[in-house]
Amino acid sequence: MGKQKIGYCKFLVVFLLFILLPGCQSEKAKVSGKIFFQGVPIETGKISFDSIDGNAQGSSGEIIEGKYELKNNQALGKGFMVVRIWGFKKTGKKIIPPFGAPGISSGGELMDEIQMYIPSEFNTSSKQIVDIKLGEDNVFDFEL
Repeated sequence: MGKQKIGYCKFLVVFLLFILLPGCQSEKAKVSGKIFFQGVPIETGKISFDSIDGNAQGSSGEIIEGKYELKNNQALGKGFMVVRIWGFKKTGKKIIPPFGAPGISSGGELMDEIQMYIPSEFNTSSKQIVDIKLGEDNVFDFEL
């Protein structure tokens, strides 16, 4: 009889963990949209959403061909976020890569020079705020 009671207790503990633990995890919201600079889609870049008060989980992701999507492990917590946007483009010049640059072999190969071209008012000095909501489509398009 004692072994049956222990088996029942183990089952009950495991069952309660499966029921209660998902409620302990924070809910996250998917965010997506399009980004244009001077009417042209940002070809390559980065977007970040940073919590204003530190009470929500921020995140960042890639901008590819003027579009971004943060989901799964990049999804955001709910709340007000500051949006920061960076865009990168090739200058047309070839440069010697900096010593120790990731993904670069030591063969002295030249690489494309990349330049960040979005003004600081849209990234380091951004005042763009969005309200992330759970259970809703969080689609934010930006025309810089």
